[in-house]
Amino acid sequence: MPTTTPDTLQQALTHARLGRLAEAEELCGHLLAQPVVESETRHLLGVIRNIQGRFAEAEPLLRQAAAEQPAIAKYHSNLGNALRGLQRFEEAESCYRRALAIDPAFDDARSNLAQILYVQKRWDDAITEYRQLLHNNPQDFISRVSLASLLQSANRLDEAEEIAATGLKFDPGNPGLNLVMGICERRAGKHELALQRLSAIDPSKLDTRLAASLHYERGLLYDRLDQVEPAFADFCEANRLQSIDAERRGIDKTRYLGLLDRLANLDMTWLRKPSATPAQPPSPVFLVGFPRSGTTLLDQILDSHPRIQTMEEKPVVAALCDDIDSLIRGKAGSLDAIDPIQLARLRQDYFEYVAEFIELEPGNLLVDKLPLNITHIPYILRVFPDARFILALRHPCDCVLSCFMHLFEPNDAMANFYTLQDASALYAKLMGNWRRWTEQLPIHQHRVYYENLVHDLPGEIKPLLDFLGVEWNEAMASPHEHAAHRGHIDTPSHSQVIQPIYQRAAGRWYRYQPYLNPVMETLQPYIEYFGYAG
Repeated sequence: MPTTTPDTLQQALTHARLGRLAEAEELCGHLLAQPVVESETRHLLGVIRNIQGRFAEAEPLLRQAAAEQPAIAKYHSNLGNALRGLQRFEEAESCYRRALAIDPAFDDARSNLAQILYVQKRWDDAITEYRQLLHNNPQDFISRVSLASLLQSANRLDEAEEIAATGLKFDPGNPGLNLVMGICERRAGKHELALQRLSAIDPSKLDTRLAASLHYERGLLYDRLDQVEPAFADFCEANRLQSIDAERRGIDKTRYLGLLDRLANLDMTWLRKPSATPAQPPSPVFLVGFPRSGTTLLDQILDSHPRIQTMEEKPVVAALCDDIDSLIRGKAGSLDAIDPIQLARLRQDYFEYVAEFIELEPGNLLVDKLPLNITHIPYILRVFPDARFILALRHPCDCVLSCFMHLFEPNDAMANFYTLQDASALYAKLMGNWRRWTEQLPIHQHRVYYENLVHDLPGEIKPLLDFLGVEWNEAMASPHEHAAHRGHIDTPSHSQVIQPIYQRAAGRWYRYQPYLNPVMETLQPYIEYFGYAG
């Protein structure tokens, strides 16, 4: 083992600054073996572990360094980075705030804080931190792009344009700011201007995710200008880039497909078992469907009713399913294994999860809106046998095309939308499960057709309200006004639902029919089953 000297730590720091992490790591290892270890040694090795993605190993090193030297801001910030990597977001936030309390001008910590607030979907808090970063340094273009993007997503378009335009005065060619400005121009109906702006950006000079966003936005603009061929080409390229990014992040579409296969073959003997169904609180209504089937529009319509509260795309059912899987693990995965006492506890758990996201007013009807909750219908019915389901429907070709034309946040399910073939196969598998379950299970359901909804909102909604047991309310006729006052809408359709209801997306698939012809055989059974064949 090399002899350590007082200069060894400095050598390790130099190696780390030059990116020679293996050499720095080796020297830190020698220093840790000494009788007296400096806090900076633990900190440096913790930072190296963070860079390597070894967050569980980094945390104790950084935590000890911060405990030994509590007045050093960077120690707390880097501990926050380790905790962030471990998905322990609240603890990470606490570390970043501790670092800023020590050094309010520590912009790295503030940037990390803004990002962690964004991950927690605390949009207003994130916006506050990004504004402070720009106040400290108006030419912090990374924060400027992040703030402009967040404001655009929050439908605060004037503010987003102002932030982007100010930055473009300093750096007219900044691709991130031009992309945000182009999105704002598209949403303002300035399609030619936006396309001209975005066409001037060279995607080969962008990272994968930004290039995917650029191609997606250009695709939308070509679509609005009724230029189908270049639109489809840009969507293909956006999805190709998305698939590369997803693969790098370990996302695997087959995991979700495997889940659907497992649930398709689930043992249904539990139907003969008694279920715990306490009178209070009443069971929720579940708004489900294939993605891009109009669930967000329907969510806004329902939430505008004073007696209905919608919970928008929160992982409550996923948490409930995890609890169920924990109970039945080792019992052949059978829902039959859950007893009435456990069912009552699961109901209680569900509403405790709900309380983390919304405050449900007494007497109000809860609508749990998340399209892919359709994946878990048997689990939901096991816990809530009296649950009602709203099935949002849209022509299968329009659903599949719209998913292909949308830039979702990558995960195992959304990774099936990178080609029309994969998207169609997923539609058949997911909606095939729904069809099978409606034949096997007592599903209390009501269908809402997107095409009818945008053509005659009251005519389509009033039968739904009869199903839910509530009266028509005039506020439901203007869902875009409700959406505009609701703040950040946490769904892929956030920009559409603040507009007055439009019909241009209904039947869009006809324009792309040559590209859909290869998948029509897969979709045709569902076109017929859901009544679209006429």
